[in-house]
Amino acid sequence: MGGGLLVLLLLAGFIHADRNWFTDTAFTKDQWREVVGYLRGHMDANNPVVLVSGHAWPIWRYYAPDIEAVRLPAIEILDVNAVVDLESSAAILRPALLGAESAWLVNWQEEVIDPGDVAGLQLQRAGSEEPVTAQFWGLRLRRFVNLDARAISNAPPIQQPAQADFGDTVELLGYSIEKEGDLLLFWRLTHPAQPLPDLHLTGETRTAAGLIFSRIGDRRLAAYDFPSFRWQIGQIVAGRIPANEWIGAGAPPGNYQLRLGVYDPAGDWAGFDLLGAQGERLGKRAAVAIALPQPIPLPADEQPTSWHPLVDGLFVRPILVNSSAQAGEPIFLQILWFSETPRSIGQVVIHWNDHNSAAQWGGERVTVALALPAAQPVRTVHQIPVPADLPAGEYWLELSADSQPTRPVELPVTILSASRSFALPALEPALSANFGGQIVLVGLTETELPAQIAPGDVLPLTFVWQSGTPAQTDYTMSVQWLDGDGRPAGQQDERLPRGSSAWLPNEVISQIIKLAAPEQP
Repeated sequence: MGGGLLVLLLLAGFIHADRNWFTDTAFTKDQWREVVGYLRGHMDANNPVVLVSGHAWPIWRYYAPDIEAVRLPAIEILDVNAVVDLESSAAILRPALLGAESAWLVNWQEEVIDPGDVAGLQLQRAGSEEPVTAQFWGLRLRRFVNLDARAISNAPPIQQPAQADFGDTVELLGYSIEKEGDLLLFWRLTHPAQPLPDLHLTGETRTAAGLIFSRIGDRRLAAYDFPSFRWQIGQIVAGRIPANEWIGAGAPPGNYQLRLGVYDPAGDWAGFDLLGAQGERLGKRAAVAIALPQPIPLPADEQPTSWHPLVDGLFVRPILVNSSAQAGEPIFLQILWFSETPRSIGQVVIHWNDHNSAAQWGGERVTVALALPAAQPVRTVHQIPVPADLPAGEYWLELSADSQPTRPVELPVTILSASRSFALPALEPALSANFGGQIVLVGLTETELPAQIAPGDVLPLTFVWQSGTPAQTDYTMSVQWLDGDGRPAGQQDERLPRGSSAWLPNEVISQIIKLAAPEQP
C-alpha cells in the first residue's frame, strides 16, 4: 500500500513537471537553437551577425561555434553599467561591418545593455531595416540591408540643432526624423541634482498656424528601460518617439512646431524653467520648429476605403479631439481624407442637429483648401466655433461636402451651459495694452505689487483681459522680470485661458499667474 502511494506521488510530480515544461511560459527556454537554424538557412559570408548583448557569447558559441558574431558590447559577463552608446557602438560596428552588404541583429537582454536601441540606430544609419516575420521566444531577430558601414559614426545624427536648457539639469541638443517618421530627440544631462532624477517629457505638436495636431503622451526622455538616472552626466542620449505618437498617421509634409517641457515626477509637475544664455527664465516650454519631409502612412491594417464615403470616391474619417464645449468655444476636429484619384477639396459644411428634435443650426463653411494626392491619406485639423446662441444640450455635429450629392457624417457632441462675464472688476492698476485690436490687457485685480521681493519668492498676479475683434488663434502671454538695465532676468509663458480664439467680443477674462522672482538679486 505504502509503495503504491509513493509511486503515485512520483508520477504526480513527473506529470506536473511535464505540464510546466510544455504549457507554462515561465519554463520556456530562449530559442537559441531555432535562431541559429534560421540564420544558417538565410545568411552567407556577406551577412554578419551582430550579437546584442555580447555577454551571450558563451551561449552563441555552444549553438553556432562556426559563425563568428560581432559582440556588442564585447563583454563576457553581464554588466548593467556597460550600456551601449554611440561611441562604443561605432568603435565596434564600423570596422566589423566594412564591406558587408547586410547584417543580422540578434537582440537578447537588450533592455539592460542597449535600452535605447543604439545598435539598431547605427544600422539604420548605414542601411535600411527589412522586416523579419520569424519570431523566437526570448530573442528578437532583425535584418538590415544595403549597408554602408562608413555611415556609422560616434557623432549623434542630429539633422537640426535645437538648443534648450531645462533648469540647468538637462539640455535638448536637436532632433532628427527617421525614414519611417519616428522622431529622435537628443538629450544631455548637465548639472542635475543628486541622486539623478527620473526625468519625463510632456509636449504637443502644432501646425504652422498654431492648431494642435497631436499631443505627446508623457514619457521618459529616452527608452522606458533607460531612465535618466541610469545616464552618465555629459553623455548624449537619443530618445525615440514613434511617428504615430508625436504627429500621427496622415500627417502631410510641411512645417510644424513641437512644444516641449521636462519635469521630475518626484518634484514640481509644472516642470523645469527653460533657461536663457545668462540663466534667465524663459518660461516652461521650448518651441522647436520641425520640417516633416515625407507623409506619415496609415497603419498597415487600416483600409481607408472602409471610411465614410462623403461623396462618391472620397472617404473621410472624422475624429473629435474634444466632444464638449460651451457656446462660443471651439470644437477641435481632425479629418482623415482618402481618394484613389487626385482631388481638390475646398470647403466642408457644418451643421448642429439637436438630438431630440428636428431643429438645426449652422450651415457655416469651413475652409479645407486641400490638394489630395491619389491614394495618399491626409489628415487636416480644424477649429469649429460653436455658435454663440446655441442652447446647451446634446447635438450631432454634421459634416457634409460643399456640393451635392453628399452623404453627411454625424458626430455626437455636448454643448455646455455658458459661464461668461462682460463686466470689468475693480482694477488696480488700470492698463490699456492693446494687442492688434484683438485682445486688451485692461489691468490687474486683487493684486498687491510690493516695492521689494526676495529672490525666488512667488508673486501672485491676477491679469484681466478683454477681447476685441475675434482672435485668429490661441495666443500665449509672456511675463518678464527686467533688471536695472532693462534686460530680461526672468520670464514665464502661459496660454490665455480657454483659448483666446473662443473669446466673444467684449468678454472679460481673468488669469492668475504665480510668478517666481529671479534667483539673483
